[in-house]
Amino acid sequence: MIYRILRIGLLLTLTVGLFQAGHTQDLGAIGDAKPITVSGSFSGSSILYGSSGAASRRDPFSYFLSGSLNVSIYGLSIPLSVNYSNQQTTFHQPFNQYGLSPTYKWATAHLGWRSMNFSSYTLAGHTFLGAGMELNPGRWRVGAMYGRLNKAVAYDTTEQAGSIPSYRRYGYGAKLGYGSATDYVDLIVFRAQDDPESIAPPPEELNVLPGENLVFGVNVAKRLFKRISFTGEWASSAYTRDVRAGKASPVAGSIYQNLGGLFTPRVSSTYHQAYKGTLHYAGSHYGLQVGYERVDPGYQTMGAYFFNNDQENITVGGNTQLLDNKVTVAVQTGVQRNNLDGNEVNQQRRLVSSLNLGYSPTAAWNFSGSYSNFTTNSRRAPRLNEIVNATDTLMLDFVQVTDNANFSSSYNGKQGENTYAISLSTSYQVANERQGQQVTDRQSRFYNGNLAYSYRLTAADLGFTASLNANRNADPELSSAALGPAVSVNKSFYEKKLRTTWSSSYNRYLSAGTATGNVVNTRINTSYNLNKNNFTLSLMALRRGKQAAASPFTEFTGTLGYSYSF
Repeated sequence: MIYRILRIGLLLTLTVGLFQAGHTQDLGAIGDAKPITVSGSFSGSSILYGSSGAASRRDPFSYFLSGSLNVSIYGLSIPLSVNYSNQQTTFHQPFNQYGLSPTYKWATAHLGWRSMNFSSYTLAGHTFLGAGMELNPGRWRVGAMYGRLNKAVAYDTTEQAGSIPSYRRYGYGAKLGYGSATDYVDLIVFRAQDDPESIAPPPEELNVLPGENLVFGVNVAKRLFKRISFTGEWASSAYTRDVRAGKASPVAGSIYQNLGGLFTPRVSSTYHQAYKGTLHYAGSHYGLQVGYERVDPGYQTMGAYFFNNDQENITVGGNTQLLDNKVTVAVQTGVQRNNLDGNEVNQQRRLVSSLNLGYSPTAAWNFSGSYSNFTTNSRRAPRLNEIVNATDTLMLDFVQVTDNANFSSSYNGKQGENTYAISLSTSYQVANERQGQQVTDRQSRFYNGNLAYSYRLTAADLGFTASLNANRNADPELSSAALGPAVSVNKSFYEKKLRTTWSSSYNRYLSAGTATGNVVNTRINTSYNLNKNNFTLSLMALRRGKQAAASPFTEFTGTLGYSYSF
């Protein structure tokens, strides 16, 4: 095993040491940085497990080893890491993507596996293997990238279900903008295309086709008046599902005409838009915002992994502070609908509202509460009313309503040098369904409450906590509940170098009003810090009482750990 670890460490150093991602290097600090600095850490842990009365749920013994080393040469960071566990039969490289992002003053370069973001509708965080840059001299905002977005994955008949083939995809993009953080205009172009020759055509039923995409975008931010500002995004996407399809002409007057090799309109090409904007008002003690977003049905961009389209969102919100900032209020509501072009069988309308309140009359007292409502209305599209039986109320009008309410309060007090705290939190959720004008019996309610008290003896560095937790789920088909107390004691020794915590909890479970079992969980945690060394020991015992369909059983887990940093 030692030979394997040495071989792995040498391999990591030679192959990826200089390019491991995770940090941006500031080349402008080279003259001020130390020539070479070295830091790192090592940790290891072993776990013992045993059970009685039931089958084991994990291996009786396992261990984990991990180490990291960071070598900095004139501010250029070279991090290395390795992990090993007896639960792995072979070593797996802890990373398969690497990259470097050196920075000098207002210029940043991206090399290797990187990701960049131009806007929500164009290039939105998609990882690529290639090169990019970001330049911000003065008020200019410049960005560019080129790289491979997807690697070629051929269809393999021997693979299990879930293996999806893909064509090799390359893309490039650029952003040119001017302005400040609050007032700017960005112009964006992004293009990507699949190579139809990179793999053999997959089976037609998989619907994997070589595509092409060209997107134009604009980002805008403007402070209109002293207290009013606006932010917005717009994008237009031309998307070809199959580049092997015959050529065609775009709509007359379209921005995609006469673009040469930048984009080739084809029979399978579609053209869609997406845009959103938010208007903000910032008062002395309050704020207001109104937002609107629309994404055409079928809108796609190869610069994002996942995208929601066919939706329109309208949001209105506000917040304020009252009574010398002792009271805070925030309100927001929004409406979302789909089926914007009327071609879907069903259409949905969602209403989301929320209210958040906070009250701190003194430094010791704190109260907070919130309420939210989520309503989904699904109904048959109007164009289908004539061909579908109008008495089918499920398809005609189906409504789901979910209400959530939360309340919490706390008090923090002192007795001499000692401190104590009392807290109470509750939550309530109810979900209803309605078909047509009839409320169904599928109503479910969930209640949860927690009461806790803690006291700390400052001089002795000793703390106590006691709590009581209860929850209940009321459903037409099944009603269940759980109730139980928990206690914990923590103590530090030797100038807080040694910390110990003991905790225990008991929960009794009921179903339809009948006791179904109980669980007792006891844990002891100990940690000791000696210079840069840290030792930990954790012991946990769980006892589950007899249940209707299961025998009682006991589990024990012990964990011993060590870590060192330099």
